[in-house]
Amino acid sequence: MNNKTAISLESIIHAKSRIKSLSRQLSIELLETPILSSGILPGTDNVHHYLKLENLQTTGSFKIRGAINTLSLLEKSQIDGVLTVSSGNFGLSVSYVARKMGLQSTVLIPGDAPPLKQKIIEEYGGKAIPVQFESLEELMNHIHKLCIKDNLQFIHPFEDPNVAVGHGTLGLELLIEKSVINTVLVPVGSGVFIAGMATALKSMDPSIRVVGVVPKEVSCYANSFHHRKSIVPDNPEQSICDCLRAPFVTQSVLEQGLKYVDE
Repeated sequence: MNNKTAISLESIIHAKSRIKSLSRQLSIELLETPILSSGILPGTDNVHHYLKLENLQTTGSFKIRGAINTLSLLEKSQIDGVLTVSSGNFGLSVSYVARKMGLQSTVLIPGDAPPLKQKIIEEYGGKAIPVQFESLEELMNHIHKLCIKDNLQFIHPFEDPNVAVGHGTLGLELLIEKSVINTVLVPVGSGVFIAGMATALKSMDPSIRVVGVVPKEVSCYANSFHHRKSIVPDNPEQSICDCLRAPFVTQSVLEQGLKYVDE
């Protein structure tokens, strides 16, 4: 993880203020999403469960938080646009925010990404490019060449600490809205979201248990977490949860998770 920003409670608090200010300035629709009770589920020993409805965000997920925070820190005068890689959700958010900021956006998406997400990226003004590569190294080389050729800033969805810090603002919001929490279940793909969330939650209340939830078919983060080192699958993993099948977990993001994530 680069050294521009440390993932800390302080940086997450600053990000929350920055995100709110930019959203107001550029008329970005960012919601403080509601928490709804799902009642007591069978087999859960009378434990009450609550859902934070980030699906109500304009771009359909929490990822707009990380996109706003990261793009707000760019030197716009030095670049012609931004580039990211995404199975859809982060790309949607980057394209939406970039358009609001007057920036061009390019999103490299897997060849099997849902066509609807590609369509929405383009409706938000982004350029969606399906790609297929044999290795991570080949993909990163391609990204490097595109950035140089078109003067683009790469927004790394799996490693940029500013993305994690932006996502972590959801943790602050959660504790403001619901002051008594025992356990928080966090969906995990690359680990960036849970790195930010766990940092915010544990820094404010160390007694909260933070548990990562992964699709059964996608073992990348779970294997890396249990072995305490980044493990890249030999072959691309498939799941109906396309937004959680990150191709790798960076060591820096994993180490942040190991500090705060319980399981």
